[in-house]
Amino acid sequence: MPPGSAIVRSLHERHPKCLITVVDIKRPSDSPTQNPNPQYFEASTTSLDDLLRAFRTARPQVIIHTAAIIPPLSERYSRRLEKLVTEVNVEGTRIVLDAARQTGCCSALVYTSSCCAVTDDMSVPYINIDERWPVSPVSSIYGESKVCKLGLRISHQQ
Repeated sequence: MPPGSAIVRSLHERHPKCLITVVDIKRPSDSPTQNPNPQYFEASTTSLDDLLRAFRTARPQVIIHTAAIIPPLSERYSRRLEKLVTEVNVEGTRIVLDAARQTGCCSALVYTSSCCAVTDDMSVPYINIDERWPVSPVSSIYGESKVCKLGLRISHQQ
């Protein structure tokens, strides 16, 4: 199940009157949620025009950005898919931010990732891992794409 599906389901359970809009490269064949009326937009995070159209129509107050390409395990350390992973995970995130800025409707953006952004050692559980964690000397192209510098200033609220 894609991470976005779990988020949509959880939001609907906790806030059943909240209008939820799903933006994805293609509409799911069947809705992964119990939400009777999720709004769907077919859009690519690599297309500013697609996202501007979706954001101008939906007028989201909060954007939860979960889109990413995670290469198969056999390709995790290979550079063969690096261009595609970078295009979607890095440039796609930049385009999401640009569309949010240009439409001016969003007051918050939540950017999701995983512990793979800082470590690929899955032999132990990681609780509350964040960017303060020491970066692994060896990293996957997915991990690199999730921490790539976007020229953003990120603030932390305690």
